[in-house]
Amino acid sequence: MADFPYYLPMNFTSTTGYFNINLGFIGVDRGATEMYLKDTSDYTMIDVSDIGKFIFTVSSFTDTEVYTYSTEPINNIVSGGNILITPQKLGAGEGYSFEDGVYDINEYLVTKNLISILTASAGNKFVTLSTPIIEAQYDEYNVLVDNNDNIYNINKTIPFNPNRIDVVEQLKAGITSLAFGYRANVKAEVTVSMDYDLGTLATEECGCHEEERLIKLYFHKAMAQIAMDNQDYKRANTLISGTFNRSCC
Repeated sequence: MADFPYYLPMNFTSTTGYFNINLGFIGVDRGATEMYLKDTSDYTMIDVSDIGKFIFTVSSFTDTEVYTYSTEPINNIVSGGNILITPQKLGAGEGYSFEDGVYDINEYLVTKNLISILTASAGNKFVTLSTPIIEAQYDEYNVLVDNNDNIYNINKTIPFNPNRIDVVEQLKAGITSLAFGYRANVKAEVTVSMDYDLGTLATEECGCHEEERLIKLYFHKAMAQIAMDNQDYKRANTLISGTFNRSCC
């Protein structure tokens, strides 16, 4: 049984559509091998039978790799159950854990509401439609998701066109279907190793500047929290994950 939450819930964010999808970060276990999320959306507002699947993407501010998990049972999410993310579910081998740092986590609710594609050519940033959509649909959804689970953010800076949907990313090859979807995002701060080192330094008595190291590490953690509050996630990640000689000599 995992020992969680390791620290209190942080920030909750939601989309701005008519139905708000809300994602919360609960915490990680003490070994940083399990990450817990919770969807707090009001699913009485929609017909849950219209949900095709949920897709989660996880990336850190340390590297550019985006990891995907898409097999969480729909019923667990809509009923408010904890969502367990592990490195193994994201494709890592056994023995991996979440390193200290800031993680960018997206939740995508993929509907069964397919658009009628006229053209969806690889490399383009738009889709043309054989059947027009109404403006309410355009306003409601955040993303399009293709048959290969590639995700395209709808470009809302371009005015509504009932016969075309513009997206931010270039379309991939092999698109045979596109579904509307919602997106929620949360930033997760993992400081398991940092907290362990703080505890270790606070109890060491080796007389070799451990007090100086302890003060510096506390300062790094405090500054990281300020950066998180200011939504400066890259700075927070650097402070949390940066190399620092924390051990006693």
